[in-house]
Amino acid sequence: MMPLHPTPAPALTRRPPWAIPLAVGVPAVLLALLLDEPLRDHVAALRVGGDLRRELAAWQQFGQFTSIVVASLIVWVLDPHRRPSWLDGLLGLAALWPVCQALKVLCGRLRPGLGEGPWHWLGPVGEYPLSVGDVPVMRGPWQIGAHGVADLWAMPSSHTALAVGFATILAYQYSRLTWLWAILACLVGFERLRNNAHWSSDVTAGALLGVLVARTALRQRWASRWFAQPHDPPDPRGLGTA
Repeated sequence: MMPLHPTPAPALTRRPPWAIPLAVGVPAVLLALLLDEPLRDHVAALRVGGDLRRELAAWQQFGQFTSIVVASLIVWVLDPHRRPSWLDGLLGLAALWPVCQALKVLCGRLRPGLGEGPWHWLGPVGEYPLSVGDVPVMRGPWQIGAHGVADLWAMPSSHTALAVGFATILAYQYSRLTWLWAILACLVGFERLRNNAHWSSDVTAGALLGVLVARTALRQRWASRWFAQPHDPPDPRGLGTA
């Protein structure tokens, strides 16, 4: 019988799951801010065409809805013992998306495609003229659903955040393929740069958020602690060493 109250999460006897990601990620974001323009120019100079371009465009969706659903079905059917921790990861991804959207609105950073440079931030209440048809219309990042307002939502990259969060969950479940999940997540970030949808610091910040939220959800058993029996031991893969 399922308990009426959640069992407590395992005691955090080791370093918290966000410690190393923050220690590495925050300096990386700051460095990326300084390199936004030169990195944008280098990536823009790359010429990718034909089948390679189409393959990259397809893999850019790693960490989006369809890939998560397909992976979940595979795990649910073939690896039932992994279901509890997989649910932890899914809950982390579900929390990650609104966090990214809220930060996009709060930052109000213009996407590189608008041509304003990397230091143009509106904040949550600023406005910028966007073309609606042939007419410029003032838009603010808070105007969710308005035409073109997504061009004011560069920071952070939610595609990258979800890809890295998804890769973190897959690496937790299938650690021998960690290198593969990392490559797929990096492809997503690269494509966001190549498509001129984000600055490098947007991608780096998204990656940091993805790692932070996914690791915390897995370590603290956001979902499975609600139906685990009190005598269940903590998962030995408790992500405590990193």
